[in-house]
Amino acid sequence: MVMNGRWTSVYRPQNFTITDKPTFFDNREAGQYHFIDLSADVSAAHALHLNLTVLDETKRALFTNKDFRIALSHALNRPELIDIIYVGQGEAYQVAPRPESAFYDEAFAHQYTEYDPDKANQMLDGLGLTERDGNGIRLMSNGQPLSIRIDVRTDTTQQIDSLELIRGYWKDVGIDVQVNVIDSALYRERQVANLYEAISNVGAGGLNELLNPRLYVPINDNALYAVPWSYWYNKDDRGIEPDAVTVKQLRIYDEALATADVEKQAELFRQVIGIARDEFRSFGISLLTGTYAIATNRLGNVPDTMIDSAIYPTPAPLNLSTRYIKAQ
Repeated sequence: MVMNGRWTSVYRPQNFTITDKPTFFDNREAGQYHFIDLSADVSAAHALHLNLTVLDETKRALFTNKDFRIALSHALNRPELIDIIYVGQGEAYQVAPRPESAFYDEAFAHQYTEYDPDKANQMLDGLGLTERDGNGIRLMSNGQPLSIRIDVRTDTTQQIDSLELIRGYWKDVGIDVQVNVIDSALYRERQVANLYEAISNVGAGGLNELLNPRLYVPINDNALYAVPWSYWYNKDDRGIEPDAVTVKQLRIYDEALATADVEKQAELFRQVIGIARDEFRSFGISLLTGTYAIATNRLGNVPDTMIDSAIYPTPAPLNLSTRYIKAQ
C-alpha cells in the first residue's frame, strides 16, 4: 500500500501533515516503511482570500482597496505561524509561483510578508478607519465594527489552527475575525453562491500555473478572491464584470492559450503573473515544504520522489500497474 497526503492505494483519504512526520520517522523500522519525497504544486501552505465581490457594499469598498489588503498582510506574524503551525518548515511566501517554477517571481513571492503591525496600523488609519468601539475594533464608514468572517473546511486542521493565531494578529490592528468552520459541502455551496466574506484554502498554482492559474486570473469558480468575475468570463448570468485591469489580464490569458508559439505563450503568461503580482488579490502564509508520502518496504518499483498534484493527478501517471509485492 502506498500512501501520500491524501490517498492510499485503495484511495482512502489521509491527512498527513508535516507535524506528523517525526512520529512516522520514529516508527519506520517497526512499521517497515519508508518515506518518498513529494514535489508539491502548491505555493502557499495556507492562503486567505478576501471576497472582492462580497455582497456587503461597505466591506466590498474596503476589500477592493489594495492598501487594505497590504495592511492586513503586514499584520500577519508569519515567522511565528511557521514556527507553531509548520514546526519551522517553510518561509514567508505569498500565493505565487514556487522557486522551482519557470514563472518564479521573487518580488511576487515575498512582497508584503514583513511582519510590521505599526505599518499596518498606519495604513489602516490612512484609510479613514480611525474610530474604534469599546473592544478596540475599528469602525467602518457605516458605523459598524469591522468584522471579517472567514470560511474554512472542517477537514483542514492546520488552517483552523492557523486562523486562531491570525484572529489575534488582526485583532491587534483593530480588526475582528470570525472563524467559520464548516463542512466541505457547505463550504463549496457558499463559495459558488458568493455568500462568503473571506475564505481559507491552500495556494494553488505553484508549479502548474498554465494549467491551474485560477488564483492568478479568474477563469473558474475556484478564483476564491472573486468567483463572480469567473462567471462573467465564462458568460454565466451570475457574473460581475471585473475591473479594467482584470479584464485586460483575462484577454492576455486568452491570447496565451490561443498561441502555438511556446516562447510567446510564456511571455504572455508572465504578463498575467505580473498583473496578479501588482493587484495582490490573495494572502499567502508560508511556502509549502517538507511534503512526503509513505510506502511499505514490501512494495517494489516505488520512486524516490513523486509529483504531488490533484490535477496531475497523483499518483495515477506513475504507471501503478508496474508496482509489485516483494516475495517474503
